[in-house]
Amino acid sequence: MRIIAGKLRRKKIEYEKAGLRPTKGRVREALFNILQPDIEGASFLDLCCGSGSIGLEALSRGAKHVFFVDTDTAMIKKNSVDLSDALKEHIHIVSRSYEMALDLIKEQSIVFFDPPWELKESYRQVFDVWLTSKQSQILIFEHSKTQALDFSSDVFQKTYSYGLTQLTVFRK
Repeated sequence: MRIIAGKLRRKKIEYEKAGLRPTKGRVREALFNILQPDIEGASFLDLCCGSGSIGLEALSRGAKHVFFVDTDTAMIKKNSVDLSDALKEHIHIVSRSYEMALDLIKEQSIVFFDPPWELKESYRQVFDVWLTSKQSQILIFEHSKTQALDFSSDVFQKTYSYGLTQLTVFRK
């Protein structure tokens, strides 16, 4: 797996085969096509980051700050070790559960959340915190196609399907 575009284009992303479900290249490319007008200069939160591929792609495409949150940050640390010092200044790795990092949602302009798909109730928890945030404008959930996410609110919501994966994008 590699970074698709930007400053880090073609950078190889390592991931553990067991235990992680990395976002496929086709889905990452579609995600950043959706975010293209918003990513430059954004503060980006990769919640449940795993290998960090989404956050590194955001950094590569011009995000000003990227926060990586996961209970196990070994893979993102490994994938960021060869970044230039200039880029390392823009990343923040936080080793904690998504529940313990909900306060970070309120400080970011874009939030990407891709938890283990069996944590179905976690999406509602993240959505509710995001909804009350004044700073955060875009929330993206990656989830299974079999899991419908339809939260009643006045925010714009659109869902995109890619095989068994869906991206649900909320905008304020």
